[in-house]
Amino acid sequence: MAATPLQKALAALQVEIDAGYLYQQLSQLEDDPNLAETFRKLGAVEQRHAEHAWQKVQSQGYTGAKPSVSGRARVLSWLGKRFGPQFVLPH
Repeated sequence: MAATPLQKALAALQVEIDAGYLYQQLSQLEDDPNLAETFRKLGAVEQRHAEHAWQKVQSQGYTGAKPSVSGRARVLSWLGKRFGPQFVLPH
């Protein structure tokens, strides 16, 4: 069965929420100040994307709570803390 537009919008929202969280976490783990600042900026961009996606979901009639950071993103953050930021970044 194909996903509905609302399901697609909710999935996109989750991606943005998770990306913003991960970039913010990586910014705190990164030793290189320039790279840490880049992660902070990327996190802020993703948070803005999440707000836009949230508005889109609401405009489609969604009345539930705003999703929180996923377990997957939390595990990736933990892995970054354990093995370093580069571990969770795409190669």
